[in-house]
Amino acid sequence: MRSWLRSWGITLFFFFVSGAIIAAYVHKTPYTSRVHDLDGHLEHVDYVYARWRVPPATKCWECYQPPAYYMLAAATLAVTHAKPAKDNDRVGSPNVARENAAALQWLSGALALATIAFARLAVRVVAATPYEQAIASALVVLWPTFTTETCKLGNDVLVYCFGAASLWLLASWQKSERPVTIVLAAVMAGAALNAKLNGGVSALLVVAMVLARALRPPRGKPRLPRGVLVALGALAVFGGVLADTVIRLKQGHLGNGTSSLTRVPDHFMNFVRLDLASFRATPWAFQEGAAHGRDYFWNY
Repeated sequence: MRSWLRSWGITLFFFFVSGAIIAAYVHKTPYTSRVHDLDGHLEHVDYVYARWRVPPATKCWECYQPPAYYMLAAATLAVTHAKPAKDNDRVGSPNVARENAAALQWLSGALALATIAFARLAVRVVAATPYEQAIASALVVLWPTFTTETCKLGNDVLVYCFGAASLWLLASWQKSERPVTIVLAAVMAGAALNAKLNGGVSALLVVAMVLARALRPPRGKPRLPRGVLVALGALAVFGGVLADTVIRLKQGHLGNGTSSLTRVPDHFMNFVRLDLASFRATPWAFQEGAAHGRDYFWNY
């Protein structure tokens, strides 16, 4: 009983610490900070809010992205009673989203706090002692790069949230083998995939865990526990939804390579060279043009 109370005490402590850090950072940081593709995200949100449908990939700079975050952001604008812009047919004028950027920033903050909560729950599953739990939780809560994500307007933080939830559920399934945990882990991974293609990492992790169990099951236990086939089916459904979105609605575009400024030659040296001169001169990734080292994989 005492160890249970201590574990939840650590959880609540770091939850409130992370909440204070996120609230302070979101409150003090302009929404224009920490992001170089802001207008594209705002235009995507505005399009969805005005029409409640997925835009073509060529409609704006970030319109190739999967729709989950932009639907959630549009719903946030609806809750705050934002009025759709009359000139929204003209992309390049993200009026409503910009005027209500504070609400979208707090949405990012809430998603970041949920990410911390899921990560902390995962720590409770895998860390054996209160000391290990405290160290692991501190690394998550005080990770500076993640803090900068909390004020940004974009789909990254939603991917982190779904990914952290899937990781926690996978860790729980590994210990308990409850069918609901592996099914929900697959659902969260599928949702991450439909928030951003990077969410495919979570989906692959679910598949890898299932394959590892099937190939080397614990002694006396089945290769495919209850819930696994349902989980794989759910993951397939989410994958099908993404495929339909990309093929039918996004015209097959998986990136904003519709602009010649973002096209990178597929030369072998671009994958092995590190241009230190441009890296020192341009610490923040700049996508347009090769002068800033954008062409080189290690620079980017």
